[in-house]
Amino acid sequence: MKNAILFLLIVILAGCQQDNKYILNGSFDGPQNEEWIYMVKFPGNYNDRDSAKIENGKFVFTGIIDTPQVYYMHYQMDKIIGVNTFFLEPGTLNATINLDNWDLNSKVEGGKLNDEYNKFLAERLEKFLNSIFELQRKAANARKDRLKEINDSISMLWSADFNFSMNYIKNNSNSLAALHSFYMLYNGCTVDETSQILSQFHPSLHNTLLYKKILDENQERIERREKANSISLTNETKIVKSDFKGAPVFETIIKQNPNKVLYVDFWATWCGPCKQEFPSSKKLYEEIDTTKISMIYLCISSEEENWKQTIKLEGLKGQHFFIDDEVMKKLENDYNLKIPGIPRYIIIGKDGKIVNEDAPRPSSEETKKLLIQLSS
Repeated sequence: MKNAILFLLIVILAGCQQDNKYILNGSFDGPQNEEWIYMVKFPGNYNDRDSAKIENGKFVFTGIIDTPQVYYMHYQMDKIIGVNTFFLEPGTLNATINLDNWDLNSKVEGGKLNDEYNKFLAERLEKFLNSIFELQRKAANARKDRLKEINDSISMLWSADFNFSMNYIKNNSNSLAALHSFYMLYNGCTVDETSQILSQFHPSLHNTLLYKKILDENQERIERREKANSISLTNETKIVKSDFKGAPVFETIIKQNPNKVLYVDFWATWCGPCKQEFPSSKKLYEEIDTTKISMIYLCISSEEENWKQTIKLEGLKGQHFFIDDEVMKKLENDYNLKIPGIPRYIIIGKDGKIVNEDAPRPSSEETKKLLIQLSS
């Protein structure tokens, strides 16, 4: 009798394992020159990843998975190029890898979540992203009189894409694919909006690593807000209210800083490399003669609430201006500037003319020397 029960348990367990088994078949569309391909579980501990050998352009991952999980697939162990998101779930999955354009042309198909996510991405591409990419290519070589029109169109499309994505997320609150999409977008929401949307996800998702990571990161944002509200600004930190209506941006700032050299920092609250320069910026402020040199911070593409919090938390001395998208486009047009990425630094001389529109960073030894030389 005992042997019969034991045999029955073994059969049941074996059946459960078969139900939870996955097979991920993959192939390369185009040439490949590596022996291995890798997949790693969210949030991406690359020291703990699975590998599959590539033979004749084919590879296979197999294993057991109890519940669907977010995974990343990548190529080349050292460089970690071509990171692609997919959902590892029981059943047979098929991956097609294209190294020429991994992000857009590589995908994993099969399974409810992958099919749902691929459909969502395909709709975004068709409705918004393909047009955005094409306009960005045009903007890179556009004449000044066309640049504003192109940038306006790009901004409108990004806004429409965000709204489309948020509608998908809210209408699929029981989906891990929708939760992952929210993880990619939630920094565009306020902390209160993020908390509200998180609360609407199905309880079955609350124990996932993805949900917990968004929850923890949003809690950090809440704590940052509370801490910022308790900090008072010093006299050397000035948040300047100006809508820049009519007059060019730099002209307005120059009038407030007559006969001074201006070191202008373009940054955003979400920009990691921008924030990495802040300790050097604070050190630079203490080493310059602020009666001759002004440090100007122009925050772009950010939430105004987050802007004020960051200024307080970082203790950035200098003059701070909040630049919305409309003002930023006007600034680029007025001064024939192209700022493709941040952080970006500009130096304006005592005569009010731009001396260097791609100045060295605060961490560079050349920056202080250049500012002192121009101010003498």
